[in-house]
Amino acid sequence: MTAKPFALSVKARIRNEEGKVLLVRRSRRAKGNPGKWELPGGKVDPNEDIGRALKREVAEELGIVIEPIRVAGAAQSELSDRVVAYLVFDAQAISGVIRLSDEHSEAAWMSATEAGKADVVPYCRPFVAESA
Repeated sequence: MTAKPFALSVKARIRNEEGKVLLVRRSRRAKGNPGKWELPGGKVDPNEDIGRALKREVAEELGIVIEPIRVAGAAQSELSDRVVAYLVFDAQAISGVIRLSDEHSEAAWMSATEAGKADVVPYCRPFVAESA
């Protein structure tokens, strides 16, 4: 049995003043999970600091500057060619206005109840279901 390689992805759980979490909807053209909602973030490049990777990915996807606050938890999902380990951070938006890249078609601030009704990727559900 050949084990699949692991990949590391970092995600940001950003809350607004009302305690709602910022989620982004994957483009319909996305290779994985098209049209589903997820936390912003992405893969860590080889030898890249994970905090810098999170800031870079969020800036690329949303055009905003964030500051990681703490590790909120971890999750994983198995794809056909690899296992992705997700490290989720609580983060604070510092500056900027949300401008989506072509990776995502929409962004929304959702309460736990709203996220519970949305088509959220499975690994994100526990992180958006938690109350503020």
